[in-house]
Amino acid sequence: QKNETFSVGGEIADLIADYIDSAHETLKYGDLDVIENFIGKELSFRPLNNEEKNRIKENILNYLVYNFPDFNTIVRCNNDAQKLSKILCDGFSEHYRVLATYELETCNRCLSIIAEVYIQMAGKVSDFDQERWKSLFYRLESLKRATTSIRENLEQIANTQGELLNRFDEFVQYVERTDFTSINQLYEKHRKYVEFENRYLEVVASKYNVINLFASLIHRNYRRYNLSVAYVGLWLEKGEGDAEKVDPGELLISSQKIWVAGDPGYGKTTLLQWMAVNFAERKFLSSTLKNKIPVFFTLRNIENWDTFGIEQAIRTDMSEIESSIPDGWIVEMLSSGRLVLLIDGMDEISNRKADIVREKIESLVNLYPNLRVVISARTYIEQNLAFPCTYVRIKKMDEDQIWQFIDYWHNSVLVESGILDTEGVRKYKDTLYNSILSVPAILKLAEVPLACAMLCALNFCRNNSLPHTRRQLYEDSCRMFLEIDPQKDISFEQYPNLSIEKYSLILDGLAYWMVRNGCVEAKREVFERQIKERLQLIGIDNVKERDVVKYLTERSGIIRNVGVDSVEFIHNTFMEFMAARELQRLSDWGILQQHFEDNEWQEIILLAGALATKGEAEKLIENLINISSPIGGGVWMLKHRMLSKNEKRKLKTRRYFIAKACMENVQVIDKSYRHRVDEELKKYIPISS
Repeated sequence: QKNETFSVGGEIADLIADYIDSAHETLKYGDLDVIENFIGKELSFRPLNNEEKNRIKENILNYLVYNFPDFNTIVRCNNDAQKLSKILCDGFSEHYRVLATYELETCNRCLSIIAEVYIQMAGKVSDFDQERWKSLFYRLESLKRATTSIRENLEQIANTQGELLNRFDEFVQYVERTDFTSINQLYEKHRKYVEFENRYLEVVASKYNVINLFASLIHRNYRRYNLSVAYVGLWLEKGEGDAEKVDPGELLISSQKIWVAGDPGYGKTTLLQWMAVNFAERKFLSSTLKNKIPVFFTLRNIENWDTFGIEQAIRTDMSEIESSIPDGWIVEMLSSGRLVLLIDGMDEISNRKADIVREKIESLVNLYPNLRVVISARTYIEQNLAFPCTYVRIKKMDEDQIWQFIDYWHNSVLVESGILDTEGVRKYKDTLYNSILSVPAILKLAEVPLACAMLCALNFCRNNSLPHTRRQLYEDSCRMFLEIDPQKDISFEQYPNLSIEKYSLILDGLAYWMVRNGCVEAKREVFERQIKERLQLIGIDNVKERDVVKYLTERSGIIRNVGVDSVEFIHNTFMEFMAARELQRLSDWGILQQHFEDNEWQEIILLAGALATKGEAEKLIENLINISSPIGGGVWMLKHRMLSKNEKRKLKTRRYFIAKACMENVQVIDKSYRHRVDEELKKYIPISS
């Protein structure tokens, strides 16, 4: 074939000119002379005068000049003269409706002859059969469609370009009338917010990603280990009876206000620390929890309750670095719903201070309904908030969690710190786990995270020797804090040379003093003054109280520094146990009975019962279940008489529950007391058949 060059647009004859045999004089619109001759011959057979013949010939030629069939029509007629004739006749009839019938029939006959002639002429075009004609015209149609699409796209581009130009003009006008000072100020504020936020989250992740180890015989450099490595996921339960088992991460997604309850040592503080670290390190992947800012409140460490609030909590965390809170940052975080308040230890402050906390929280929730709040407290603290709050309790660890806890503890404390290798810790882990499985009393202790940690430490420090009772566990743990290992490469000359028993007497007195005064921490100078009095009481004159505090904080670790000038017991459980031990030593049961109704004293009552002799335990139970007992003074009796019948019933129920809990820990007691308490509790607890 010859060169196939196509141009967009134009007539069909132009597109196929190179294919037409030059020997034929086929014109752009057909050879009208040839056509005219055929019309003349046909008319010669008609009985018409010359005027009529000329008029018919002129009409046909005029029609063909503008409506002559192109090659595309030929191809589509499939080279069929009858089909082409019909197209020509239909078009002519539509165009010349005023012709007489005989004239129209004559014209149609002429057009039929012309159709046959044109089909013959088209067939004479060299090197071009019907299939090639079809291919050519199909390509032409594709080109036409492509041209239409391109034209439409170009129009769309032109419209878009015009719209962009209009918007650009609007932008130029906006720039001309805009004061960029405010924009720069906004950018600068945002930059300060981001810088502070990143720094703050680093501090939170670092500060709360630590668990303290209870074991003096382990070097103090190894007594803090990584929470994110050693943390065992705890389960929560929601509801009564067949309580629903809840994952803490899922609870944070579904609930904005959460109250986490748990008995001593169940891991309430550790759970809130885990939440703080996961928020700070952006580990919560849910869109609901992303980009949240945790603010951790350790309520017992708050000094100034007049200024208690979010700003004080943040400043406390940031106190060790130079970084100030940008103006307006807290309000913006509250307004955007990004802040999460993690409030730890509602049970570790007085009722007056707890009321202050509740009022602050309720005020914030009222102003910022989307604020997220998580509060931890012991189970006896009432959840009396002015807004709906999801109440959950921390479950005891099951066997799988206990094994995981033991594994994490040994790897984090002993292997990661280099004390032992993996093979070296195996015998401790295996022995401990076998003891837990074989001795029900130890299994019951191990279900509580704090007790399980103490079991791990005792098992390691005492070479696989474990206590079987709660009392003995606390006794051994407190003693472990005070033991000195002469094999350690540490000089003890800087510390007072006192026996474990002497240190225990000092600590018991301090703990009892703090409990009676409602303190969970004390100023260092006040603490030292109490130690001085205690030293004089037990007949020690050659020891300075400051050196005792130094030993207890630096070497023992049972007392720790809070801020710059305050100290506290490392865990409330140890303070309460030592206070109960001093109370039992002094036989100060009357003081204990005055606090039967105080939530803060409930654990001390239980621990004192565990330390009591048979006679002391029976007297304690007798006074607990006899709510009309005169012990407690006239003020208490007057208050009791003023109670309603329903309030007295609630008080009696509470007393019996405390008595039941006490008898689970007392060493020896007459079975009649157990029978009396059980019979009374049947009235309040449905017994399954």
